[in-house]
Amino acid sequence: MNIAVGNTKFPDFSLVTHDSYIDILEIKKPDTKLIKLDPSRGNYHADTELSRAIIQVENYIENITAHKDAVRSYIKDNYKLDLKVVRPRGIILAGNASNLTEQKERDDLRLLAHGLKSITIVTYDELLTRLNNYIKVLEEASGKAPAPNKRRLKS
Repeated sequence: MNIAVGNTKFPDFSLVTHDSYIDILEIKKPDTKLIKLDPSRGNYHADTELSRAIIQVENYIENITAHKDAVRSYIKDNYKLDLKVVRPRGIILAGNASNLTEQKERDDLRLLAHGLKSITIVTYDELLTRLNNYIKVLEEASGKAPAPNKRRLKS
């Protein structure tokens, strides 16, 4: 969905949830730097690119909420989907946690990510792990063992 109502712009990527709500997906590059050290405090904080993505998604959520009737009509008219537009969640796909070499970096990224109210930060390697775990669970649930040479998703 790439629409505008007046001067208000909406995201390029919107997701339809399993229960017919709309969520926002902001995609950044896998090499996006996620956090930066504050040497005066010894803590890590969101790097500039991640901070930009966070405020961008927050603005999208605010705009969609404020113009929910227009957004819902646009989606219904153009995509024939009858979605519920109620306080969308935001997902930012960015960076790789494997680039975080110190435990303090990983801990502070977790604190930052879990401190956000309506946004989830997912790294590319985390997404890959989740997908491989889903594949494994589905294979086990189906009663079929994976083929011996079956490849898992790789980064």
